[in-house]
Amino acid sequence: MKKKLFVLLLTASMIIAAAGPASAMDTLVAKPTSSTVLVNGSIVSFDAYNISGNNYFKLRDVAHTLSGTEKQYEVAWDAAKNAISLTSDKPYTAVGGEMTGKGAGDKTPAPTSSKIYLDGKEVSFTAYNIEGNNYFKLRDIGAAFDFGVDWDGANNTIVIDTSKGYTPETPPSSLTGKYTLVSWEIDGEDWLTFFETLGEMANDGSEFNREDIFIEFLGGGVFMGAMEANDDPMKGTFTVDGNTVTLNADGDAIKGTVDGNKIIIEMEEEGTSMKMVFENKTNGLT
Repeated sequence: MKKKLFVLLLTASMIIAAAGPASAMDTLVAKPTSSTVLVNGSIVSFDAYNISGNNYFKLRDVAHTLSGTEKQYEVAWDAAKNAISLTSDKPYTAVGGEMTGKGAGDKTPAPTSSKIYLDGKEVSFTAYNIEGNNYFKLRDIGAAFDFGVDWDGANNTIVIDTSKGYTPETPPSSLTGKYTLVSWEIDGEDWLTFFETLGEMANDGSEFNREDIFIEFLGGGVFMGAMEANDDPMKGTFTVDGNTVTLNADGDAIKGTVDGNKIIIEMEEEGTSMKMVFENKTNGLT
C-alpha cells in the first residue's frame, strides 16, 4: 500500500477505487460528547455532540449556564427571517427546555441554514442542526463572547471559565506525540464511519481500524505514519511554521493545519476533496 504519497494519506485515485456504491456512504455523524465539562469549576451536564473532532453545544444551553456571569448573552429567534439573534452582555431569557435531555447514540447533523446575528451584525459560525436543535462549535462561542475554553487532556475535561477572556490557540514551535484518525471526509461525506461499518478497506479487503491510522512525531523533526497495523511505518521529516505543519516523505510534501490537539489535512485531486483530522488525546485544546 505504499504510494508515492506516504501510506498515511491516500490519494484521491485510491479513494475512488476503494469506494463502494454512493448509497453506501454515510453523511456526517454526530457522536455524544464523552468529555466532562467544567464551568467555572463546577461540573455541568450538557447535551453536546462531537462532529469531525470538534465539540458542539446548544446555544441556549450555554447562554442559560452563563447567564448572570460577566460573559452572559441573550438568544432570540426570528422565524420570519429564519435568523438567530445573539446579544452580548444581556441576561438570558429562558424559553423552556434548556439543559434538558442528553443525546444518546449517533445522530445525523445537517449544516444550519439560519442566518446568525451578533449584536446586530451578521456573523459566521460553524453550526449544525440535529433533530431540530442548533449546535455550535464551542470555541466559536467562546471567541464570540470572550470566555475561556481550555482542554484538560489528562482528565478528558473541557474547561469553560468566564473569569478570563478567550485565548486563541498558540501556534506550536514543534509537535510531539501520536495523533490518531478521528474524522475522514471525502467530498463532505463521512467515510470513516463507512469503512468502520464495512470493517475493511474496500479496495483490498484489509482490516480497517482507525487506531492504526496515525501520525507520530518523534524527536529531531522526524515523524512516522501508518495506514495499517501490519505495515511498516513510513518515516519522514516535518517542519512547523505557525499553525502549519509540513510533512515530507519520499520527495513529497503535504501541509496540515494544527488546531489545538488536532491536525487537519485537506487535499484535492481531480475534483475530489479529502479531509482527515488526527487528534492527540493527551495534549492540546478542544
